[in-house]
Amino acid sequence: MMATCETQGMTFGGPAGSPPSSGAVCDLYTASVVESFEAFNALQSEWESLFDAAGEVSINLDFGWLNAWLRNFASGRLSVITVRNKAGQLVGAAPFKISRPRSGLGRRALRHLQFIGTEPCLYDEMKILIHPEADRESVLREMAHQMLRHRGKWDVIDLRHCSDATQLQTLMALLKPAAVGGNIRKSVASPFCRLPDRLEDYAKKQAKNRRKLRHYENRLKRDFPGATLTLRQFEDSREIAAHLDRMAARHIEYWAERGVASNFARYPRMTAFYRELLDAYPASGKNGRVCVHFSALMLDDEVMSYDIGLGQRNGYLSQMPCYMEKFNRYSPGFTLFEKIIDQIILRGETHFYLGRGEEDYKNQWCDEAMALHNLLLFGSRFASVVWRGDETLKKLLGRS
Repeated sequence: MMATCETQGMTFGGPAGSPPSSGAVCDLYTASVVESFEAFNALQSEWESLFDAAGEVSINLDFGWLNAWLRNFASGRLSVITVRNKAGQLVGAAPFKISRPRSGLGRRALRHLQFIGTEPCLYDEMKILIHPEADRESVLREMAHQMLRHRGKWDVIDLRHCSDATQLQTLMALLKPAAVGGNIRKSVASPFCRLPDRLEDYAKKQAKNRRKLRHYENRLKRDFPGATLTLRQFEDSREIAAHLDRMAARHIEYWAERGVASNFARYPRMTAFYRELLDAYPASGKNGRVCVHFSALMLDDEVMSYDIGLGQRNGYLSQMPCYMEKFNRYSPGFTLFEKIIDQIILRGETHFYLGRGEEDYKNQWCDEAMALHNLLLFGSRFASVVWRGDETLKKLLGRS
């Protein structure tokens, strides 16, 4: 006999593809779906309290980051699932949206239930917020019920780069009996390194990197005698605006030379998005949780390289580096990161993150990685066939 759990008047279980049936109402929690921006904005205070209570320090789950992304890139509709306890306290929040992707042939017609922040995917990691004192499985069960209750509004559940695999496993177990196909797969990892307390200890640990840094610094001294190399952090709003525009132009140019469209070209609101983040999360006014840095490696008054980084998890995540071609022989990216690491250690922080992706250059610093996972489920056989058809076509075209 198949086990069931009754929540919100519905019962999980039954044959694949069948809708949930009627049942008793669970008295622990109640869940609802927020679909309007006005209703989402009304959650701000409660969301921030849940963010703090959950001990979450990933900026992508903070209300301000989610709201900035929605203001600049939102398409489709919101499908944010909230769960409350008997006292009405917000104990669970799933930052979901429903939209159609820009890429793919057939899959463009499919409605995707995804994390807010997807397409453009500007988060390094994402997950569902759950209060530590709440019953985790019951909260996820309520969310799964709402996802099934609203299944007429989505064709694919496509949750990417989740840092909590157990959340996805629980959702999969609850949703799969009523879904078609699907899987949980490892996404690309997010490399990082732990930093020592003192610069002297870092120099010993990364002696090879420090020798390499001295090599490029000496080359700069020979070629630009008397020039000063500094790491500068932009905080003035006018300066930020001017340098963001310059960085975006260089980013577009760099990737165009390689036959790829920069996100700054594909998404015209990208610069405005980062300007909002820098205004909302100033590095100089760090609130103990998260902040945004905009830095440049400067040779006197000339920019060698830029980086937009996130201050979180007691460390620094490099999210958007950009280099000036004329300084290539001085490895402006490597030198920038070494100078950033100096500042991380001097601030008393302990981690340096290089974001999703397993490119070889990251091995110069990173010796650990955060595992990330994707959940994929289909609401119908038609959606599954369309998705698989696109995957097959991509492989034939060599784009997988």
